[in-house]
Amino acid sequence: LPKDTEGRPFLDADPIYIDWLFNEIANVGAADAQAETHEIKLTGDHSTDVSFLFWHELLFNNKTQLNTNGQDGQQTATPDPHDTNTLLAALSHSSANLTKAFKQVMDEHQQLLKFHRVMGPFLKSADGQGDEIKSVRVMGRTVSTTEATLSHAGRDKRLYTTFHSGSSVSCIRPNHLMKVIDFARRRRCAPPGSIVKSPTASNCRQIQGDTEMYGLKYEPFFSGVAGGGFVIETDDEMAELLKMTGKTSPMPSLVYKGSRDTYAFPKMLECVAGKSGLLFALRDGDAHRFGCFIDSPLDPPKDPTKANIYKAPVFFYALSGAYETPTKIELPE
Repeated sequence: LPKDTEGRPFLDADPIYIDWLFNEIANVGAADAQAETHEIKLTGDHSTDVSFLFWHELLFNNKTQLNTNGQDGQQTATPDPHDTNTLLAALSHSSANLTKAFKQVMDEHQQLLKFHRVMGPFLKSADGQGDEIKSVRVMGRTVSTTEATLSHAGRDKRLYTTFHSGSSVSCIRPNHLMKVIDFARRRRCAPPGSIVKSPTASNCRQIQGDTEMYGLKYEPFFSGVAGGGFVIETDDEMAELLKMTGKTSPMPSLVYKGSRDTYAFPKMLECVAGKSGLLFALRDGDAHRFGCFIDSPLDPPKDPTKANIYKAPVFFYALSGAYETPTKIELPE
């Protein structure tokens, strides 16, 4: 983990959730000492708090199945070199053990990859970039995060400049600034393909204003489904498109990409088979990016030389080229 100026490890997560989790772990120990049990789970207001739900899923429920005990080597008797059947049996046994061991190694490899995907954003970087702990004083309280979180939010944003100004802050409630910075860190740490919900507070209008004052849009953030070679180039564009669909809690995921899965039409049908809510994105040259949304599974004809005509909710959209901003294009009835 990154360390502060006094050498203390720093976990860039919501401190309120971490304090709660620490107390819950202590409750487990206390219950165990009395031969009782205590289950760590979100209850009451915590069960609906967007920050608690995010961190609990990421740090507590998202477990890896790493085998840290290893396996004891099994000794087998040396086969008689003159007994062909014994030699073949020993060879077969060794081959089976090798296959089993290889599978276990690959399983462990996948678990390590999963662990790194989850914990990677919290670990100290190899080059030290983004590891510096930045703090600001707000009405006598200290709010801290990492340079990585602030840079991810944007160096041009007020959130970034506030933590680099060296001055204290008095224009926002401490708990609201903590929620804003936690929104920024959740956006950075969210696994690809997940949705990061905007912060909530008893005064909804105020928390929205505070969030936007520091340069973050008060809307769900979609992690890892835009940019990086995608037709949909920014998270803002993805947010606009998902808003067009009218879906209240969409969970976008990349089921087909031509450059990854090949541009063969049968392959595309295979990837989207049985799935609904399909958002297609296409590019024509450098200027034109467009697509359509089909709120129904694709139902191709059994005979690929024929057509299958059926009704389904659909609209087209343009991201660039014909329109300057993301635009929904409704089809006439």
